Amino acid sequence: KLLRFNSSIFFVLNMLRSSMKELLGFIVIFCLLFMSFVQLFYIMLCEELGQFSSIVKTMATCFQYLLGKMES
Repeated sequence: KLLRFNSSIFFVLNMLRSSMKELLGFIVIFCLLFMSFVQLFYIMLCEELGQFSSIVKTMATCFQYLLGKMES
């Protein structure tokens, strides 16, 4: 109710509210695929690279790779 004074924000909120089911489905599928790749990279590279030595480090590294922040 606080943001109703701005019509563009109200439009975005209505759009998000109407597409919540599709967004939730996408998030579930994305998380399943992302965690599958995290587990794969952890199993393959846990002994070779320090970035993949634990599941949490592997998840952070994979997320950084997903964002395009790769170490050279």
